[in-house]
Amino acid sequence: MRGFLLQQDIQFFAQPDPSQTRIVLIVFGALVVVGLVAAVANNRRGKGGGRAGSGGLNRQARNLGFTSDQR
Repeated sequence: MRGFLLQQDIQFFAQPDPSQTRIVLIVFGALVVVGLVAAVANNRRGKGGGRAGSGGLNRQARNLGFTSDQR
């Protein structure tokens, strides 16, 4: 029989570094916080008037001859 050299401990990935894991978690957490702050700021800014962006569209439709029901 031929002797084969078999590797008993197959390791495909390197052992994770705890400090690297902490840095990744901190960066991910910061991104989540920035996203939440942006969402809250955007939500507060948009509460003023519900039809703020429709004025120009209504004016164009009126100039084209559409009735109020069609607009």
